[in-house]
Amino acid sequence: MASSGSSGSAPYMHSTSTSPTDDALRTRILNHMNADHKDSILLYLRHFSNIPPLSPGTPDPELIDISLAGITISHHLSPKATTPAITFIPFTPPIESVSQSRARLVAMTEESQQALGLTSNPEKVALTRVTAPGVVGLTISLLVLQTIVCFCPGIVDLYTLSHNDPHNSLLGPNPHPAYPADLPDTLYTRYMMFNQPWLVRVISAWRRVFWVLVVGIHLAEAVYMDRRLTREWGVKRLSGVWMGWVGWAFMEGFGSFQRASRVCKEEVEKGKKKH
Repeated sequence: MASSGSSGSAPYMHSTSTSPTDDALRTRILNHMNADHKDSILLYLRHFSNIPPLSPGTPDPELIDISLAGITISHHLSPKATTPAITFIPFTPPIESVSQSRARLVAMTEESQQALGLTSNPEKVALTRVTAPGVVGLTISLLVLQTIVCFCPGIVDLYTLSHNDPHNSLLGPNPHPAYPADLPDTLYTRYMMFNQPWLVRVISAWRRVFWVLVVGIHLAEAVYMDRRLTREWGVKRLSGVWMGWVGWAFMEGFGSFQRASRVCKEEVEKGKKKH
């Protein structure tokens, strides 16, 4: 497959061709690409120029020239940018006539999709915003955070004060009859473990293993979210959107993937209405 080489920003220069036929064909292709294939233009910028997905409110990029050497794109880097950047993406190898540009642009689109991992996202929509979970998702996130903190080796040892320790008088007497003196008596054990000695004993004995399992599972979910964001949803790693979704994946888990997919579908519908 023929592909485009490296790109760079340069002052915009009109095509040198003076053939009326080439000029007319070039105009038709430019109009067609700008009207119906803005998603492909975005892919060219992301793959060949390493430009991250556009933030909400950023004007759509525009293909402003096609020459035998490559294509020239005008685009804004942010919603607040007043002057567009001009990026030239060369054809490798150069084409011999403007009529060959159609096939080359199709090949560049396919190459960009494969390189960015967008073959499973036929709409080629990138996530550009982060949404918070609902009440259920927030509850799950808080429980996960509390568990990770309270069971963390080192931190969890602060919870080993027994109920008859004079330094642990803040809680007052344990209301549970015959609560074992050798078990931790804390707000966490009283209310999150329902003040049940058997449950406290099991968790206390296996807390480090339990902590490793919880952290490991949620780290795996965060890694999986990273793969989907960067390969399928077109999000640049370490960007604000990336950190938001990876963070929610670590805390909330499965619900964050459902929400991200829903946001992506909403972007697809917006794109269809826009066109």
